[in-house]
Amino acid sequence: MTLPLQPPIAPMLAKLADTIPAQPDDGGATWLYEPKWDGFRCIVFRDGPSVELASRNEKPF
Repeated sequence: MTLPLQPPIAPMLAKLADTIPAQPDDGGATWLYEPKWDGFRCIVFRDGPSVELASRNEKPF
């Protein structure tokens, strides 16, 4: 692969929160949220037809 960032790269991990933080009022960056469903978390690297899937522990899928 000839990507600017080479594998392995650890994906961001989901964090449990009791509430969603308020959006900033100053017009700055906003937060994005998504539910954490049970299942697999993986990171994908694609360079043309070449694709790599890896777990958060850097094991291949």
